[in-house]
Parts: sequence; C-alpha cells; structure tokens
Amino acid sequence: MTAPTVPWSTATACRACLATDLRPLADFGATPLSDKLGRLPDSERPAPRVPLELVWCSGCRLPQLSVNVAPEAIYDADYPYYSSVSPHLSAHFAALAAETLEHLNRRPDAQELRVLEAASNDGYLLRHFAAASATVLGFDPSSGPASVAQSKGIETRSEFFGLDVARSLVRERGTFDLFLANNVLAHVPDLRGFVAAIAHVLRPGGMAVIEVPYLADLVEGRAFDTIYHQHLCYFPLISLVRLFEDFGLGIILVTPQTVHGGSIRLRIVKGASTSETVLKMVRAETESDRNTFEFVQTVAQLADTVKTDLRNLLAKLIRDGARIWAYGAAAKGNTLLSFCGLGHDQIEAVADLNTHKHGLYMPGSDLRITSPEEMKAAAPTHVLILAWNFREEILQQLEPLRASGTRFIIPVPQVEIV
Repeated sequence: MTAPTVPWSTATACRACLATDLRPLADFGATPLSDKLGRLPDSERPAPRVPLELVWCSGCRLPQLSVNVAPEAIYDADYPYYSSVSPHLSAHFAALAAETLEHLNRRPDAQELRVLEAASNDGYLLRHFAAASATVLGFDPSSGPASVAQSKGIETRSEFFGLDVARSLVRERGTFDLFLANNVLAHVPDLRGFVAAIAHVLRPGGMAVIEVPYLADLVEGRAFDTIYHQHLCYFPLISLVRLFEDFGLGIILVTPQTVHGGSIRLRIVKGASTSETVLKMVRAETESDRNTFEFVQTVAQLADTVKTDLRNLLAKLIRDGARIWAYGAAAKGNTLLSFCGLGHDQIEAVADLNTHKHGLYMPGSDLRITSPEEMKAAAPTHVLILAWNFREEILQQLEPLRASGTRFIIPVPQVEIV
C-alpha cells in the first residue's frame, strides 16, 4: 500500500535572519512525522515520510531543517501531546509560574496582570496564573488539548498565534503584560512573524518568558533524537539575541533548565536592551566554539555512535533470551526508533502514561502503544526508555518492575543499562 502524503516545502532562506546561504549539516534520511501516531498498523496504512535534513545559516549561525511541513498537517485534532500528563513537567511549570508571579508582583499594577500564552496546550501553565487572579488567554491550534484547557475554565482559542492574529487581538482587547511560550519557538515556520507578534501584543515594558531547547546541550548531550519535523530550529544564544533585537525585544536574563535534555529560559522585555550578563554569555558561547558549523556537524557522528551501540546491545540481549519493551511514546522516541531501524524484531510494544496514545501505533516502527499496566503484566526483562529526558521520573514510576528484576536501557547520551 502506498503511504499517504503530507504537504511540505523546501526552505530557501533562514527562518531567523532571511539569509539564503544555507549549508547542509546532517542528513537523517526520509523519516515519519514523529507525532503522527497511526490508527492502523504500518502494514495497513504506511506512515508518510519526509526528508529530515539539518542546514546551517551562515548569516546568524542558526541550525534548522531544510523543509517546512505544513503546520496543519501536524497540529490537528489528533495531536497527542498533553503537557499535564507528565508530573515532572507539571512541577517544572508550576515553579515557572510561581517565580514569574513573584517577579511581577513587585509592580504596582500586578493585580491587573494580563497573560497571553502561545501553544498553551491543555492549560498546564495558564491555570497557575488564573489561580492568581490574572486574566489569561491561550492559543493552541490542536483542538484536543485546547478543549481540555477550556473544560478547566482557561479561555483558549484553537488557532495558530501569529502577527495577523496579534494585530486583531490588540484591536479587540488591548496589549498584554506577559507573554508565555514554552518549547514553541522551534516549531514556528514564520519565525520572524512570530517574534513580531510577540512585540505587537506586549505593552511597553511588558515581559515575555520563553523556553527553548539549547543547541549546545543538544550536541554535547548527543540528543539527536530531538531533531524531528516539528522542531524546525535549534537555537544557540547568539541567534536568539539577534532575532529578538530585530523587533525591539531585549533578553535580560537567561537561565539553564534541565527539561527536554537541556533548555534555556529567556526573560525578554519590550523596549529593553540585551543585558550585559546575556552578552557575556554570548561571548562565552562563541569563544568556546559552541555555535560553529563544525560543532553542530558532530551531531551526526554522535547519532551514529548511539545507533551502533544500541543495535549491538539489543541484538546481544535478544540472543540471550531477553524480552524487550519500550517506554515513552514521545516524538523523540520515534526519531530514535526510525534512525536506529528498530521495530518488532527487537521490541514487543511501547507503554505510555498518556491515555490519548493508547491503541495507536508508532509511525514507521509499527509498535503498538499501550498502558504501563499492560507492560507491568507482561513483565519484560528489559525496558528501553525512549523518553530518556524523564529518566528519573520514569524509573520511579516503574519501580515495581525494577524491584522484580526488570532492567532499563537508557539510549542517550550514551547507551547504558541500569
């Protein structure tokens, strides 16, 4: 059976600075869309595949994908990502809200705090601001998570946030004090339009709090599996500073975060200059060669190392009679399975906490997704943790299996058994 097609196009200019000198960095071949889980096995409905290639902008040093998949083909009603499912993420963003509210409460007009979030998902973050009596509004194009947020009383519009929407919104409701976007910036095809929209909706002196995966952490942590079609850009700090400055937005603070294998949290103020502290971080990034073409190019070599080590380990375990399951039907898991060529020959099924994914299939590898309870009942000898960025949380969740003798395989940053 022929695989269905999805609309995509080749990027001809840098998403951040519009330069057209894009150099090939790494080619991972044609892969399935990581979050397009199948309702039928691949044998009945093959997953569509799209080229997955990294290119490098010589103008602003931004690594990015060479293609744009139409956003509506990814973020539809079946989009399976629900932020509130992960206790670790829930705690992380509760802390972000508390920290931000503490900062903003120093302002005399804090009781009238107006908060806007792009890609607000199931209301995982805005609910904390709503509980603090802020006026909140979320935008999310995926109707599934958006409807969950609405059911919790979080006003959410099921559409993409961009410059046209921002202009209409300001005419309708005025400007906002706080803009939030977590792990969103990398997903946006029109990056300049999105940042222009942030500048448009913020009042003078208003703040944006944005988290993005950090390029240096991706490369040094061998996190090649975070490269997939939803993630269009992979940010060094030098590119971010230039991008936001183009629209009158100054990054005043950057703090490292451990989520998603290594991220940075940006505090950005409309009308401010980039702080000297942040500029010092940019200089340090440049002096250590952590934003160069050669630095990023090593990601392909690191991926090959993980692929070889993991395939060899699984082959040995299976020869010795192991029964292997996987845990975490995340987008990064699909990238890893696809790149390493793993499927039913090595793995029986994939378990995940997210009930919205149960009964579906990992694209390409054709592995069925089911509940942690079913996996525990199956009592596999080994579990491959695909969502390795939540390693400690998952090991705690699966402690009964561990206590009964099941071993856990961590694929990234290096293959190991715990």
